[in-house]
Amino acid sequence: MKRRGLLIDLTSLLDVILIVLFLVLTTSAAQAATTGEELETANAELSEQIEYLESRQFEGSPTEQNWYQVYQEEIGRLEVFFPDDLQTEAMRLILPDQSERKKPETDDTAEWLQIAVDEIDKPVIIITFNYRNDAIYWRDYTGLRDILLRISNSSDKTIFYEEMPRK
Repeated sequence: MKRRGLLIDLTSLLDVILIVLFLVLTTSAAQAATTGEELETANAELSEQIEYLESRQFEGSPTEQNWYQVYQEEIGRLEVFFPDDLQTEAMRLILPDQSERKKPETDDTAEWLQIAVDEIDKPVIIITFNYRNDAIYWRDYTGLRDILLRISNSSDKTIFYEEMPRK
């Protein structure tokens, strides 16, 4: 009995399997190379965008720098900070130099705020009313708001009033 025919049939089948395996490996290697190139390109683009954003963030344009300098020199800020509990804390002002001034119990609020506004020698002042919404009574809110609006309307300086409720 001769069994050579069976070996020849298996050899050709093995050749076909090896060729298919070779094709699968080459296509997967090509896909991996393409994916790697795409990732490198995407990383390069992201790096360029990050560098651009960092340069825009840290290097202000001359117009932005001039505006900021004018803002610092010509605009005064005054923040009226209403405490969370008026029984234990005093209302306070945060002045342009970031120092704080607490309201004495005996002083009238309107006079105290008017003196603080008069002490600022800037032609434009931004007054910020900072309060916590659930810690202030409606009468306190409207009273202080009316005082601040009256001061802004009666002053010879240009005064902008803004509210900043905190959580």
